[in-house]
Amino acid sequence: MLKTTIIKSTVIALITISVFVFKAYAQEPIKVELLDDAKVFAQYDDEKPLVANYFTSHNEQEIIAFYEEKYGEIVSQERKKELLTLRFSESDSNIRIIVSKQNNKHQVDILIN
Repeated sequence: MLKTTIIKSTVIALITISVFVFKAYAQEPIKVELLDDAKVFAQYDDEKPLVANYFTSHNEQEIIAFYEEKYGEIVSQERKKELLTLRFSESDSNIRIIVSKQNNKHQVDILIN
């Protein structure tokens, strides 16, 4: 009886671990996310580091909200002069997004390592 219980517990544990491992490997690779109106002037996303640069009509708060939705919680945020740097960490990737005002638009620069 005890041996059967141990075997059942072991099988359940192995199935549970297998599900978690499968989910970890089944995750889609990280990709460069762009706002819907992005006017891209550079994009290199074939292999890491992934890079994209674009202009958008969205304001700074909308840009921040978009990337929080796509990449999760901001790890750090820093403003130097006119540049806002946002850092995210998703999976095994470090994500840096720099937002700057350019006339009546914003420039967004993305680097994913």
